[in-house]
Amino acid sequence: MIILNFFKIIINIFFYNFKKKIFLKKMNNFFYFKKILLCFNCHLNNIKYYNFYLKNFFVSPIIKNQNIKYLQYSLIFYKNFKRNSIYMSFISNYLNYLEIFYISLFFKCL
Repeated sequence: MIILNFFKIIINIFFYNFKKKIFLKKMNNFFYFKKILLCFNCHLNNIKYYNFYLKNFFVSPIIKNQNIKYLQYSLIFYKNFKRNSIYMSFISNYLNYLEIFYISLFFKCL
């Protein structure tokens, strides 16, 4: 009986830590996801002013109140999403791959 109680305690501790890690990981992903939306929202508001038909890719975007490193990190994070993930499908409503290509070219001049 004592051994069973001991195993129950150990199993509960293990599963509690496991659930806690998963929860923290989800919260961390959600935090970065919100950061991506902020960065791309700010950035894409300025993209419409450029004429892509003239292949004017290398014009530096006007980024208001944003850190370039955050924007670069967001772009890398976006590219690493799997196609079937919830985050990817949600972000795809805001961006398509052509716009990501333009943004990645913008970084060459910054």
